[in-house]
This record gives sequence, C-alpha cells and structure tokens, in this order.
Amino acid sequence: MKIRTGFVSNSSCSSFICPICQESYFIMDGDPTSNTHDLCLCKNGHGFCQNHIIATEEVILEQKRKELKNYPEYDIPELDNLTIKELKKLFSLGKDGWEIKDKRLYLFNHKFFSDMPTELCPICSFHSVLKSDIIRYMLKVHDVQYVIEEIKERFSSYEEFIRFLGEEENED
Repeated sequence: MKIRTGFVSNSSCSSFICPICQESYFIMDGDPTSNTHDLCLCKNGHGFCQNHIIATEEVILEQKRKELKNYPEYDIPELDNLTIKELKKLFSLGKDGWEIKDKRLYLFNHKFFSDMPTELCPICSFHSVLKSDIIRYMLKVHDVQYVIEEIKERFSSYEEFIRFLGEEENED
C-alpha cells in the first residue's frame, strides 16, 4: 500500500497527512491551517501538526510578538512591554477552542501558522528528516548505476528484493 503524506485530494474532498506522525485531517481549499485542527505550514511549505513545533509556548509567543510588529494595522498598545502571561492572554482562544478572543488577531494568527518561521519547523531544523528527502539525498550523492548493479548482484529475483525492502520498512 502506498502511503502519501502532505496534501492528498480528489474531486470530492481534501485531506492533509502530517509527514511526521502520519495523522490524517480533512481540510478546506488545500490549506491545512483553514480548519479547527492544529496544523501549520512553514515558510518553506512544510505542513505539520502544531504539536511538532520545536519551541516552547514562550518562544512561540515571543515569535508572534516579533511577527506582530510587522503589522502595525493590528495596533496592540505597549506590545513590547507585554509579559508572557499577557501575550498568552492576548492570543488565548475563545469558548469554541479555535478562534482567538481578540478578533483583531484572528487573521494574524492564521497568517502566523500558515507561514511559520523556519526555525520553528521540525523539518527545516532537521528534528525530523522526511524519507522523501533522504531518498533525494541518496540519489544525489550515490551513483544510481552503481546502486542498480549492486541490487542485481545482491538479489536473484524481484520477489527477493521486495521481501528485503518489506523487512526494512518493518524495522522502523
């Protein structure tokens, strides 16, 4: 069975599969940050569950403060002087558990989680290395023809090769 990660869609629905934990989510318009699930995208386009962000809550709040300074239209008085506790309250969620209480910040919060700084991305920081990136790397640094010849020498049949590959996958 082929496992696809990232965005998977057909004409009737879209879903997102986190490439780190394989959790599957239904999403709207191909945007993992458009639903009530805690999903985000980094500036390099990596989508993942927010629980994989590689920072403490305080670091994320400080990053939000930093990013918020780029949007003077939100007009948060004394932003630089807010404590972590005050920042947490500023970005706290409403009773629905999704929308930010401070309605001015709803769009900002959406922008923040749909364009996360790369230093908070577990993939960009190599806390998680995707199999697809490993394969791309291997193809880049190893001579493909040499690998083909090694496969031919090591395995007497395609079935034996597939059994070997299956055993390797089960070791993860």
